[in-house]
Amino acid sequence: MTTQIKTVVVTGAANGIGKATALRFAAQKYTVFGADLQYSDEHRETLEAAEVTCLTADVRDVNSVESIVQKAMEATSQLDVLVNNAGMGMVKQIDDVSEADWDVVMDTNLKAAFFGCKAAVSVMAQQPSGGSIINVASNAGILPRSHDPVYSISKMALVGLTKSLALCHSKDRIRINCV
Repeated sequence: MTTQIKTVVVTGAANGIGKATALRFAAQKYTVFGADLQYSDEHRETLEAAEVTCLTADVRDVNSVESIVQKAMEATSQLDVLVNNAGMGMVKQIDDVSEADWDVVMDTNLKAAFFGCKAAVSVMAQQPSGGSIINVASNAGILPRSHDPVYSISKMALVGLTKSLALCHSKDRIRINCV
């Protein structure tokens, strides 16, 4: 029996949790596409040495997200896993938060994941095996914290998005969870 190699896309793959996630999937012999705004030379070398394809993308832009999924599909004809990991923190009290601050946190932590889910669902729903979407949230998405209300709100909304989409797309054999 032959085992088909699975394909995963990881956003925010240039460092931190995203980099570790991409490397772990690569170690498990997945075909991995990492996406981030920019990579340090050192991190790009590490990822590419593990055979992770490093894509440059702004996940706050729907066309950029669709392009990531399209590149994975062109290379492998499938998308088994999407990890919506790209995110950012903000430690500011509400009276110190500008509209631009609000927008960048919401766009990065919530809108980007929405765009990723939308692009992945359209592909995964057509696959006999469906797929899996993992949204990286935070404990702040369950229990808000006093020092970062905008970040907490973005992660609470991500938890809600995840639950709603999981209900909507279980019929398509797509598991949608957050960690």
